[in-house]
Amino acid sequence: MAKREWKDPVAISYLYVAFAGITDDKIDIEEMNEIIKSMRFWFDESVSDDEITESIQTAFRRCILEDSLTGGVEKVNGVVTDLAIWLSDDFFTRRAENFNYSADEAAKDKRHFLSDLVRIARADNNFHENEQSWIDIIAGIIGVEFNV
Repeated sequence: MAKREWKDPVAISYLYVAFAGITDDKIDIEEMNEIIKSMRFWFDESVSDDEITESIQTAFRRCILEDSLTGGVEKVNGVVTDLAIWLSDDFFTRRAENFNYSADEAAKDKRHFLSDLVRIARADNNFHENEQSWIDIIAGIIGVEFNV
């Protein structure tokens, strides 16, 4: 399989979609609505709503129709780990530089991402142990303490 190109909206969408779908084996409409709302925070008006919707569709296709079917949960977990490392090492670093964030502000951005995951998890009114575990793992990868 060819190496994938990961544009920022698709990468973040994949993290959200994988989190919503893999942790409890389904994605509810409430979770999808929360993903759409969460995505808007990360991108300014230069990224259109159509681009955000397209990125979510691409992420869903990659996560559910490609990775999950060809490699199962293990493959999705591997991609999520790689993307969480990218999030920490690349995405949050660029945001901090672009917005001239202090270390505290950068950490706040990371906690905002984790809060997105909590909102997505709770959107279906059922917060699973798997969801808590993923949040803890991602918090560790991106290097912030976070309590739900």
